[in-house]
Amino acid sequence: MKWFFKRRATLNAAISRRLAQLPTALSEMELSERLVVVDVEATGLNTRKDNILAIGAVAVERGGMALNDTFYCVLNREHPVNDTVLIHRLGPETLAQGVSVEEGLLAFLEFVGAAPLFAFHAPFDEQLLLRECKQHLHHRLNHVFVDVAQMAPLLMQQPLVDATLDHWLGVLNLPMLARHNALEDAYATAKMLLILLRQAQTAGITELQQLKTALKRQLQHAQPAMF
Repeated sequence: MKWFFKRRATLNAAISRRLAQLPTALSEMELSERLVVVDVEATGLNTRKDNILAIGAVAVERGGMALNDTFYCVLNREHPVNDTVLIHRLGPETLAQGVSVEEGLLAFLEFVGAAPLFAFHAPFDEQLLLRECKQHLHHRLNHVFVDVAQMAPLLMQQPLVDATLDHWLGVLNLPMLARHNALEDAYATAKMLLILLRQAQTAGITELQQLKTALKRQLQHAQPAMF
């Protein structure tokens, strides 16, 4: 009996060198240090089969964000026009002008550096990025991901419920501008994160590990008791 295995595409030498130069992701740090807010636009909501079309990211540090410390790229992928494409304004012409999947993912990793990643409904972004980095770069993404959607009720002392980004922008009196662009959504989430980080500091949460512990405890308290 013969077994056939699908061979992974070989990365070119330049990409391999750049991957080797990526720093080790930080797991312990002060929350006042550089953090990266990320948002991805994808072909759909299935993290096992849908693909990333665009990545937007904004860095925050010491209570503010620098407009020159941002990242945005569209990936060159063939994808039929559907509701997702129309909502995110990523038609065939726009995608055709994008960078290769490998270059886009690697450039994003270089932008992030060692910083932890924050996102609204972070598991979606995390699972897509994990799969795509493994598939296209043969790279294991080891960065800490923090869900801003979970941070908000913790630090605003509200029940842990599934709410939209627009909901929390309204609660925090932040303007709800026209979005559905990865960078615009990352920017809106970053503004929300800055308010939450100030709340965290007031609550005595100043380190990443403290925040992770508080979020884990929050989830445990939200789970129904088992009898």
